[in-house]
Amino acid sequence: MSIESVPPTPRDAVYLHEGIPLIFDLSLKGFYYWSRRRLKYLGFNAFITPYKHDHQIMLYARLINGYIVTTDKGFLKCKRAVVLKVDKYEKMYIAMVKGLHEIIHGD
Repeated sequence: MSIESVPPTPRDAVYLHEGIPLIFDLSLKGFYYWSRRRLKYLGFNAFITPYKHDHQIMLYARLINGYIVTTDKGFLKCKRAVVLKVDKYEKMYIAMVKGLHEIIHGD
């Protein structure tokens, strides 16, 4: 893999030592703003994806060892993605945290 094929890092994700990278899909921008402070307390470094296409987002998550939060069912096959059902933010937050726990800890 050459250096030209590695995507640029977004400004928000430069300091990955601050927590586990959590990449929000563009469709969840409002949910991201609502939950980012809560997620920081749990040890996550949440940011909005710099990419549009699913395969780019999946590759990026793998490169930075991060996890994806989305409502797009195209990510169901991705092992690093939590696919949420659109609902009230509180319910989506609980489903997201449970999904992340299952992915990270393998329960």
